[in-house]
Amino acid sequence: MRFAKEGKEENKSAIIYNDDITLWNIPLEAYESKLSTATKIEWIMERYQVTTHKESGIVNDPNLWCDEQHNLALHPRLIKRIVTPEASRNHEDRQSTAETGGCEPQ
Repeated sequence: MRFAKEGKEENKSAIIYNDDITLWNIPLEAYESKLSTATKIEWIMERYQVTTHKESGIVNDPNLWCDEQHNLALHPRLIKRIVTPEASRNHEDRQSTAETGGCEPQ
């Protein structure tokens, strides 16, 4: 995950999740809420990066769990939950649960 770029500047209104998924129209107000020293969005972006331990060479890829669970949209959904107002999000969650028979993680 990374911010889109406009020239050399980061465009925080868009997050590129991978080659196929880009999250657009993220309001800058979404960056006002913080966990510790980072905004919630930046915290998620940092935690869900693929990393390799230098000494052992062990790769930590949080995306593998999503692949195993056949839930490739988990990380974009986490960001959407931060960006979307709670009242709207609750309506969408109820609608999503009704459409999927409650099988999607909440």
